[in-house]
Amino acid sequence: VDVHLRYCAPCLEDNDCIDDWMPNAGSVCVTYSDGSGSYCATDCSEHSDCPEESYCFVRPEDGRAVCMPDNGLCDCTEWAIDNEATTSCSVTNAQGTCGGVRSCTEDGLTQCDALTPAPESCNGIDDDCNGETDESFPEAGEVCDGEDGDLCNDGFMICADGALVCDEGPEGRAEICNGLDDNCDEIVDNISV
Repeated sequence: VDVHLRYCAPCLEDNDCIDDWMPNAGSVCVTYSDGSGSYCATDCSEHSDCPEESYCFVRPEDGRAVCMPDNGLCDCTEWAIDNEATTSCSVTNAQGTCGGVRSCTEDGLTQCDALTPAPESCNGIDDDCNGETDESFPEAGEVCDGEDGDLCNDGFMICADGALVCDEGPEGRAEICNGLDDNCDEIVDNISV
């Protein structure tokens, strides 16, 4: 079995890089700092131990020597495509970091499907990927009176199409002769005849 069979394959954890036939091969899942994902790095002791266009790199965090691509990029191998290897990825800018996934297909490694972080807008989406939705609009969820015919606060403020709107049914409450202020105008039984 080729010790480099899973070299450069997308991975989520070290176990994704270890073949059942070689459990002690020393392969690790290395996360790239540019957010492009994590890829298998195979064990080595010198450059000649590595596949073509790769080199033996000693990791500063643990001193392990692993094969890394010369150009810093991993392509999908036949093994990775056959096994639909996947990795986490991210897109980062001044607004935040959004996570996504990449996977190996017949067409190669897919683009990261993460959203591009954006300023929070009133749309029901976590635009800046901080785990909160529409947090820049604290009025969302407050009770309100919509455009119906009464003055009752039967609705709730929600984000729709980028703006805060009062979500309330169009019918409204009609005043009836019952000793109550049905339409919330602070006048009881003000029915026009």
